[in-house]
Amino acid sequence: MFCKKCGCAMNDSSCFYPKCGTKNTIVRKPPINPTSKRGKFLILANNRNTILAIAVVVVAVVLIITLFCAALGSKGKSKIEGYFKACEEEDAKYFVNHVPDDLLDDLMDSYSATKSEIIDSMEDYMDVMLYQRDWEDYTFENDGRKLSDNKLDDFKDDFEDDLENADVDLNEFDVDDITAAVKWKAEVDGSEGVYYTFKYKGKWYCDIMSWQLSRAAYFYA
Repeated sequence: MFCKKCGCAMNDSSCFYPKCGTKNTIVRKPPINPTSKRGKFLILANNRNTILAIAVVVVAVVLIITLFCAALGSKGKSKIEGYFKACEEEDAKYFVNHVPDDLLDDLMDSYSATKSEIIDSMEDYMDVMLYQRDWEDYTFENDGRKLSDNKLDDFKDDFEDDLENADVDLNEFDVDDITAAVKWKAEVDGSEGVYYTFKYKGKWYCDIMSWQLSRAAYFYA
């Protein structure tokens, strides 16, 4: 390095230029001596920091994957299990509490019914339409298959048609807000069936519960 004032050359690590005494504003630290105690300490500290940083990244990635699997991996399977349990216990209130709020609002508006009246209509529907079977005796025959984009569009069209056939005026509920759907195969009390779960505004629902609740309102509300 050369002094800008006198042009004298000097060592980069020196604090002052030897000829004119001007302070060296760019002082470069001498390289770490790996054989010294201080050098060994600094190298060890840097290695520990590197390992710690890598560990933090690994933990973060594992956490993200775990949360992702918890959110999407389940695919709403518990909603179908809840449906089976509600049928077994003839719990009409469960149906009302486990359909999208937007759809429930449209049902009440379409039939000028209160939430309690929708529950009553579901109770009547269950007495007549849901024949007695051992709903606790069920097994899933697959792990759930996510629908492709094309099949998802078909699912949304069919679902919308089913609701409209039950004379439900869809104002709040919008099938375009369904972002995913999964096809399940299950055997209940010896009878095989196909069930779907769908993700609406970030939450999973069972389509048959929504469809049956709308039919109940259509016949009994």
